[in-house]
Amino acid sequence: MRFPVDIAKIQLICGGEAEPSLVFDTGEQRTNRKGEPLFQVQLMAGGEDRPVVIPVRTPVEPKGLSFGTPVRAVGLTLVPWTSRSGPGGGVNYEADRIEPVRPVAS
Repeated sequence: MRFPVDIAKIQLICGGEAEPSLVFDTGEQRTNRKGEPLFQVQLMAGGEDRPVVIPVRTPVEPKGLSFGTPVRAVGLTLVPWTSRSGPGGGVNYEADRIEPVRPVAS
């Protein structure tokens, strides 16, 4: 199950270049259910509270991102997971794509 995230009041700032999202045990690049390779970008999410850094996965390799670039995470969702090897779990952040925010022409 995927839970959509409303980011209307959140600013996202890129924490660095995109990297392949790797499986911890094997070092292989993760894929989504469609078999597409996943990439991961560290994003700083800020709004009214203290900002937090979240890793966001996407099947579209982000281009033109560098530290400090304002970005948009299109189709951002939370995806819960549980451990196969014992108790535990968490959530992953996934987006359809991550793109730089274009300045508005005045």
